[in-house]
Amino acid sequence: MRSVSTTNKGMTLDPLFGLFSIPGNAATMRFFSEYMERTADGMLVFKKNTESIGMYQVWYNPGVTKEEIPHSHRFLEIVVVVSGRGGHETDTGSTPISRGDIVFINNAFKHHFKPETDDFSVVTICFLPSVIGYSDGVLKKYDLISYFALLVPFQRFEQGERFVRVRPDERVFMKAAFYAFHLVELFFEDAAGNRETMHALFKCMLSILRTHHKDEFGDGEQAVYISNVLDYIHKHYREKITLAGVADEFSLSRTYFSTLFNRIMGKTLPQYVNEVRVNRARVLLQQTTLPIRRIAADVGCSDISHFNRIFQSIMRCTPRSLRGKK
Repeated sequence: MRSVSTTNKGMTLDPLFGLFSIPGNAATMRFFSEYMERTADGMLVFKKNTESIGMYQVWYNPGVTKEEIPHSHRFLEIVVVVSGRGGHETDTGSTPISRGDIVFINNAFKHHFKPETDDFSVVTICFLPSVIGYSDGVLKKYDLISYFALLVPFQRFEQGERFVRVRPDERVFMKAAFYAFHLVELFFEDAAGNRETMHALFKCMLSILRTHHKDEFGDGEQAVYISNVLDYIHKHYREKITLAGVADEFSLSRTYFSTLFNRIMGKTLPQYVNEVRVNRARVLLQQTTLPIRRIAADVGCSDISHFNRIFQSIMRCTPRSLRGKK
């Protein structure tokens, strides 16, 4: 990692390439206040000036700039770990992350980063779905990242469908980091004026990562095809969903569909359906006072004992204890 060279106006040169002018740690919080705000329930949202741009990206050192507190946000986020080691902390545990990791984080998911070494630093790219061609309205429905075809290859989700960590090889990682730092520079150089350029570069960055994982997750057509299956599940999760039923819906043999789904998603269809139901139940538990039995029925689980079992296996806590954390 290169030493960070300080320039004027609180800017520095990026620590990997020494090419891009980016905000230093001292300037990060000032910019944060200019572009972000917290709602009454503690959720981070874009201010109007940021919302019109659709993106906010910054390089910073978690724990050095300011100790992070658990937070959720009404946008999607990609985190590129530039140096050092740390942890991605959630309400159900900690996932180790280090230089070379890239983390995709879902909307409305409480988390924070905790440094383990002094040089732990990341680039965070926060963005609205419209940046990659989708309606921002889906965020209000708490739909999952898997709704977006561009991100379909990154479906080996941890922690109940709320984030995914990938680790590309060094060459691919450096390409992604180059785009990430370029995006940071463009944003703080002239966010409004560079809006279209930033959107185009961000799509290129995603394309590089997607191509890297193509062999592991299947070709693009299969990935987009599975996205149609996911859309079907999200619309019908309250109903009875079986492997045979979904295969028939899409005119596929059960064996082929099962193999395709498992390879691209990294899990079985029943596992995925359970995670969708539990994720929706989590939102209802935290944002409503509906009885747990009613919530179970609303997400497609008529057997309360079965609901409690799958909820605890995914969330590592009971529905009642999660509601108590509100």
